[in-house]
Amino acid sequence: MCLSTVDRFRYREIAATRDGRRRHRLDPWFEDLWQYWLGIIHENDDLPSFVEAEDTRVRLLGSGILDVLPDMADRVLVCDAVVYRCDVFCTRDWATILKHRDHLSELPLRIVTPFEWWSSIQPYARLWV
Repeated sequence: MCLSTVDRFRYREIAATRDGRRRHRLDPWFEDLWQYWLGIIHENDDLPSFVEAEDTRVRLLGSGILDVLPDMADRVLVCDAVVYRCDVFCTRDWATILKHRDHLSELPLRIVTPFEWWSSIQPYARLWV
């Protein structure tokens, strides 16, 4: 598995899963997601490459906006969502991300729970099935 520095943060989140069976199921999911993401980056010329995105990462992380998040790994995850122009950042992490989302309202994305995300797309879900 070839991971950029930023994606090591994502993988650490999975590796920190205490339940061994769940972690075992998450490993292949992460690998699939990583390969999918590499394909998206390769096919979309309008998205920044990993190297091009680094300048934006440095500026955003240095701006102090994300300092409300106590965990650096979470700051990097949210930062990458902004760098790659995501509309939504979906997480179950109430302890370190969701409880601070009101302080992150100036970011160009919404931070939502899986329930909130599903509620917003449920009326359209049949279009994808």
